[in-house]
Amino acid sequence: MRRRLHPLIASILVSLAFTAGFLFSHHRPPEAAERHSFALGTLVHLKLYGPGAEEALDGALDRLNELEDAFSVHRVGSDVARINEFAGREPVPVRPETDRVLRLAREVARASSGAFDPTVEPLVSLWGIGTPAARIPGKEEILRTRGLVGWRDLIPPDGTEKGWKLARPGQALDLGGIAKGYAGDDLAERLRRRGILAGLLDLGGNILVFGPHPGGGNWTIGIQDPRKPRGTPLGSVTLEEGTVVTSGVYERFFEQQGVRYHHLLDPATGVPARSGLLSVTVVASSSALADALSTALFVLGPARSRSLLARYPAEVLFVTEDRKILLTPSLRRRFRLTDRSFTLRDLPGEKAP
Repeated sequence: MRRRLHPLIASILVSLAFTAGFLFSHHRPPEAAERHSFALGTLVHLKLYGPGAEEALDGALDRLNELEDAFSVHRVGSDVARINEFAGREPVPVRPETDRVLRLAREVARASSGAFDPTVEPLVSLWGIGTPAARIPGKEEILRTRGLVGWRDLIPPDGTEKGWKLARPGQALDLGGIAKGYAGDDLAERLRRRGILAGLLDLGGNILVFGPHPGGGNWTIGIQDPRKPRGTPLGSVTLEEGTVVTSGVYERFFEQQGVRYHHLLDPATGVPARSGLLSVTVVASSSALADALSTALFVLGPARSRSLLARYPAEVLFVTEDRKILLTPSLRRRFRLTDRSFTLRDLPGEKAP
């Protein structure tokens, strides 16, 4: 499953090269403010344009801390920590934002046949990838722990129960594959209401942009080359606004005897997904949805992803182990390849525009 909320350097590069003339009133640069910080267990970079941008940054960082109080598996008293604590015992009332995230998580889990599964925490802890305790568990450990994973055991409130519940003791949630996406959507909506004209929100590599680019034209988002040092793009996509989210083998991993074990675990097998991919990038309007889809699509691989892609309004870029880039046709029109060692291909069953 996708990453636990854990520090990481942004895996997607952002190009903010300004051109002549601005799209805002009086053709003058709008007020801008920028901040680097740490929130939701990761490095964040926020850049806002418009009246009151500096004060809005303070409010945005405060909001990220509030969301961590809801979503963090490690923060004592968070909604997720309390659901895990009472697994198999009783339902737990949660904040409205936690309810929304859990409902979307269950929806994507169902649509992806469990390739994305918010109850993957027992496996995440077993492998410990990204921590000093990372190791290769034994087959019996994996089999036993895998039995604790199952999104259907995440039970929503109904007419009698007034909270969320995990059905069995030992089960646990990890919202690391959707929480940052939701946080980006939440911040963008709040910042718009506050009068911020445009912004770039980078939450540990989950990129969301809104409003017109201050330099004119579209925003340009660079896509990390999964086999090269951070900061090395293989290409870029352009968009007026929206989100770009990538899941890849370079985010968190350890190596043993020449084998890389990455953090994107397949709930069906209990081991790192073996889908022939190095990364998946999803471009969409909802960052929470893109976050969850990027994990599910990585686990499924291109051949098994068609029904999931048909269900949601998203554009996708797969980077394969044999250096192919497979794109949905609409994204191919907006993608620029800069590393010619990769070969562009259409997704199986898709036709080029």
